[in-house]
Formats: sequence, structure tokens, C-alpha cells
Amino acid sequence: MVFSAENLLRELDQPEIINWVPELKNRQEAYAFLLEEVRGDQLNLMQFLNALHALFQLAFPENVDRTLRTFVELSLHPNVLIRSEAIKLAIGIVRVSRNVSDPVRFSAAQEATLREAIAKELRAPVEDLLTEWLEVSTSDSSHEGANRADRTQKDAVWELSELDALYAQFLERGLMLLRLAIWSGDQVWMKAEIDLLHNVPGLLGEENIERHRYFWFQERELYVDRLTSHGAEKPLSYMRTYYEPIWEEMEPLMLDRIKRPS
Repeated sequence: MVFSAENLLRELDQPEIINWVPELKNRQEAYAFLLEEVRGDQLNLMQFLNALHALFQLAFPENVDRTLRTFVELSLHPNVLIRSEAIKLAIGIVRVSRNVSDPVRFSAAQEATLREAIAKELRAPVEDLLTEWLEVSTSDSSHEGANRADRTQKDAVWELSELDALYAQFLERGLMLLRLAIWSGDQVWMKAEIDLLHNVPGLLGEENIERHRYFWFQERELYVDRLTSHGAEKPLSYMRTYYEPIWEEMEPLMLDRIKRPS
């Protein structure tokens, strides 16, 4: 498929955060185009927000550092919705990356930029998420050289929320399976992965129990039903290998907070 910037911009111009657009199959062309667009002033609000989510999906594995730098830079964007979304996705990248061989961390300069962003207006859940993240980072740094000299920020993620850490691990594995589904050409599998994963970045630090309930009892179970009905062995094998161990860890945490709808 030939990459079309015009088609990509049209697909991004939707009234809500979207799942996936076919143009993103051209990973590097789409990534380079979106990176340039979010640094300009031609996108409308929903194109911009959807472009941020597209960059997040295209970040792993080869574009992580560049994407993180871009999100941190956008944390000072004049629009409150854009800077809030950029901050949430930046934290999501750091959390997801703790599950790969070369995790990323915010540099001191990046943390200073994020602290500056707190002085601006942010969406309340994002401001709380960022404040908590920076407090843990500061506390961790203040104890280095003492009895916690070997403590890293990725360890502190577990203190922030065990459920968030599992979401991050799930998302990292999910992005890998989404790439495999795209490369396989299996449209049913690809659509199932997209619908399962597209809301997960927004669940990191989310306090609304209903959103977690919807993921656990609706999106997750719909995914299982789709793959079971589809009957292809490879997607089912990947689900059992990569997703089910995480779901087993998530289940007691979920059921401690939510109840199955009647």
C-alpha cells in the first residue's frame, strides 16, 4: 500500500480518539510525516490528538526516544488538551518501556520541563498523574547513595500502581502482537488487536472505575470471543502465551475494585 498523507489526515480528523488507520502500516513514512505535523500548526484539535496516539503506537521499538522527546516538548503546548494528552502518553512510554531490554527514563531536563507544565493548566487526572510521578521520582533520587542506591525509576512504577504496571506490560506485548497481526495480513486478528488495545493508554492512571470495568468485561471478553470464533490457531496461541499470564495477574486487582455488571 502506497502511503498517502492526505488519506492519513482525513482519517485522523474524527470526533473521537480512533483505533488505527491503514496508512499507519507504512510505519516510517507515517511516523516521519506525523512527527513533522505535530511540530507545526496545520492540524486541527482532533487531528492533533489522534496524531499523538498514532505516534505512541508507532514508537516501539525504533522510535521510542524521539517520540518521548516530542511528547515532553508538547507538554508546554498552548492548548490544554494537547499538552495534557502529550504528558499522559509520555508517561505511558516510560511505563511501557520498563518491560523491554533498554527502558527509557525522563532526563533531568525533561523532568524540569514537566514540572514547568504543572504550572500551566492541565486536565485534572493528568495533573494528578504527573504530580504523583514526579513526587516518586524526587523521593527516589533523594535516597540514592543510602540504603536505596540501586533503586531505579522503573521500580518505583510498581509503587505508583501495580495495576498500571500490568497495563503497561500488557500494552507493550499488545503492540508487538498488533505488528504481527498486520504483517500476517489477517484482517480479523488485526481488527481484534486494535479494538482491544486502543483504549489502554488512557487507562494508565485512570480513576474512573467504569472505564476499567468496560475494558475487563467488555473489550477483553469481546477479544477472546472474536479470536475463538475466528478459529485461527496462531492468534489464539499468542493470546494464551502473551496475554493470559498478565490477565491472571490483573484479575485479583480488578475484582478487588470492580464488580461484574448484572
